[in-house]
Amino acid sequence: MKPIIHQITDGECIYVPKFYGTDFADRYFSNFIEGITWTQEKMNRFDREIKFPRCMAFYGDTGKTYSFLKTPFILVIGLPHLLKLKPI
Repeated sequence: MKPIIHQITDGECIYVPKFYGTDFADRYFSNFIEGITWTQEKMNRFDREIKFPRCMAFYGDTGKTYSFLKTPFILVIGLPHLLKLKPI
């Protein structure tokens, strides 16, 4: 199926119909909207601090180090709904 792009505040949501069943997808979408802690990180560019042009949330495996543009990020651990999707 062709993806459908929904514009949302400060971003977009890409929806692929029937990728998951309707009940499963609705439940997980609600969990993510309500349960993810979004942040707008900052970076140094051209001798000034500027905000990334998007909100981000970093989730990962315990004991792993993650970085973007040589900047390490603090991971949020313990989003059980996300962990359940990992094997899919």
